[in-house]
Amino acid sequence: MDAFMADFLAKAAAETLPDTAPASVHDALVDLGIVRYARFYHVEPDYYDWPLERRAERLSAPSTAHLCKSVVFENTRWTGTPSSSPFDTTNPRYLTVIVQYTDKLNSAALNNFVSSLSGMGGGRLGAPTVAKKRINMRVTGEDVAGELTGFEKNGVCPVGMRERAMPVVVTRNVASVDGVVWLGAGHVDWKVALPVRTLMKHCPWFVADLA
Repeated sequence: MDAFMADFLAKAAAETLPDTAPASVHDALVDLGIVRYARFYHVEPDYYDWPLERRAERLSAPSTAHLCKSVVFENTRWTGTPSSSPFDTTNPRYLTVIVQYTDKLNSAALNNFVSSLSGMGGGRLGAPTVAKKRINMRVTGEDVAGELTGFEKNGVCPVGMRERAMPVVVTRNVASVDGVVWLGAGHVDWKVALPVRTLMKHCPWFVADLA
């Protein structure tokens, strides 16, 4: 364990959440048994007007590559049946993608990944059962994202969302980050940081190459 991680974990274990912080993400981390690995940060109101380098410095992040966002996507060509769940992992209408601010998400790669999910019946990867022409993943509007997650823009966290069944996809570049990533924490003025390995171990998320 390097010095940064040792210091981070020691501070995470010692800190308590201020009364002014949003509780939903904290409570979800408690339920997962990983809150002792998390650190919460209250940032300035103009935080999103700053360049990434200044944001990383404010959060004491090793680099801008450690800053991530959670984006809700919708398959605008979804053709589920009346009994289908929009969060079915083999044919999702909605899903959340965790991506670095420094990374660009390839929409074609995301469409291909969602198509591949349709071939995972019974937990085994087979031939896709949803045609690619029926997949068109697009970022949802803020109102839809807020309704599904319970969070406002720039505060979306993949942990503690209102729709807990919504699939979450982590880009391979995020999953490969060495150490800690910073995410929204349920409110635009709050961020939460956790070790990548801890998140991937305790959260049933997909990992995909979406670059």
